Parts: sequence; structure tokens; C-alpha cells
Amino acid sequence: MRRKIYTVLALVLALLTLSGCIGLERKTWPQTEMAQMLPEPKFRLRTFYDSTDRISATFSKVSESRFRSYVNSCKELGFTEEAEETSEYFNAFNKDGYHLELDMYGGENEMNLYFTAPRRMAEFVWPDTEAGRLIPAPPETYGAVEWEYEDGFCIYVGNMTRDDFRQYVEACRAAGFSADFRKDADYFYAENGEGYTLSIGYEGFSTVCICLSVSDDYDF
Repeated sequence: MRRKIYTVLALVLALLTLSGCIGLERKTWPQTEMAQMLPEPKFRLRTFYDSTDRISATFSKVSESRFRSYVNSCKELGFTEEAEETSEYFNAFNKDGYHLELDMYGGENEMNLYFTAPRRMAEFVWPDTEAGRLIPAPPETYGAVEWEYEDGFCIYVGNMTRDDFRQYVEACRAAGFSADFRKDADYFYAENGEGYTLSIGYEGFSTVCICLSVSDDYDF
């Protein structure tokens, strides 16, 4: 009997530890430092998850007028950088790079909230690898290396404007990434003749994500 109790206690402790890592579901707006950067939503909270650097939540009983009112409250708190807005959507940063996204896409009178802290960045060295030599180094060496191997990498580069992004895309096309390309205002994808795929995305707040890897269906 005692062994069963210890087993149950160990399982509960493990679940609590895991919950602390991935965020607890709750029904009330928290008092954490990050949550307090936003106006407290006066809506019925259906789901809430948080971690050290992000919050996601879903609210019910949110009319269009109440959605607009909450958006305006967020603007008053400084979420006005690179703002994109429609009647059902709002996307903006504040001056410190915190990113807020609100939408009414989940269902009738339902609002989704996504809030993320800025990515931690520092000086980095452009990969001196086979993959790194396939495209030009970006104009900045300030960012965050998400992952890096001999045949690929994914790097977030800071201090790059949309104009920098467009110029860099053209430089990569000139370097051979021009096959099967897809492109819009904030995204570029292409392949070269050596089995590599490249994706470049403007993430907002002067940040560009560059990911280069070997195509899964390329036969060497």
C-alpha cells in the first residue's frame, strides 16, 4: 500500500513539474509580469496557457465591439509598432519587441490571444560550412542561431528592415536559389540545383529568419 502511495505521489510531482514547463491551464487572468503588460481582458476566459516567454488564451462571449475596444486598449499601452488591423484581426509589437496577436477566427464571439516576448539575441558568426557558403552572409551579425549543422541551419537575424529583407532575397536568388520559388511581401522560398531548400521570412520588428536545409526528396 505504501509503495502505491509513493508511486502516486511521484506521478503527481512529475505532472506538476511538467506543467511548470509548458504552462498551466487556468480560468482567471494571472498576475505574472508578462500578463500585466496587457490590459486585463474582461471576457470569459476559456483556456489559458503560459510559459516564461509566451501566453496564449481563448475567450468566449466577445462581441465585435468589445473586440475593438480591447484592441484600442492595447494600442493605448503602446502596441502600435508595425500594426496590422482588420475588423477581426490585430497584430502589433510594442517598442520593446513584445508581439501581440488577436483574432476572432476561432468561432462565433470567440477571441484568441497570442503574446510572445522578444527573442534573445547576441552577436553570432555566420556558418563557415558547406551550407553557409551557398548563400551570402546577411548584412547583420546580431541575432540568434536556432540550430546549425554542416548541411543546414536556421538563424534569426536582427536589425534587418523589410528593405534589407527584400535586398537579401534578391542576393540569394542571384546565388542560385531560384528554382520552384514562392514569394510574397514577407516570405521567400526557393531551391537550388544541389538539393538545398531556402526559406527567408520577415518576422516583424526588424527580424528576419533564414533557414537552409537539404531537401527531403533529393537523392545524392
